[in-house]
Amino acid sequence: MQSLLTLKIDGKIVQEFDRNTRLPGRQRDFLDKMDEDMSRGIRLAEKYVPEPDNLQRARYVAMHLLQAFEKEDQGMITAAFAYLAQRMPALNTVQIDHDSQGVNLQLKLDQE
Repeated sequence: MQSLLTLKIDGKIVQEFDRNTRLPGRQRDFLDKMDEDMSRGIRLAEKYVPEPDNLQRARYVAMHLLQAFEKEDQGMITAAFAYLAQRMPALNTVQIDHDSQGVNLQLKLDQE
């Protein structure tokens, strides 16, 4: 498992998160709250998902990571990275590409 979780947008590494970063208790509580909120359902790619699985949750959080990056919201960037690092330990890269169809999101795992 790599120690860095990478956000790559349109082929460029734009930010990295050290998954070994210790999170204060309140941040760990916030990640649990994110899970609790998502357990009530999420909207993913124009579709409502009433009971999202771990991969769907990760895709949802990764899209929020992109939005936070575009808004330069460092708090949300950190929360999204921390969630992904904690809940998907095999994840090494969030790859986002923009094309004529919109946004293409890929979650790259260690074995890929």
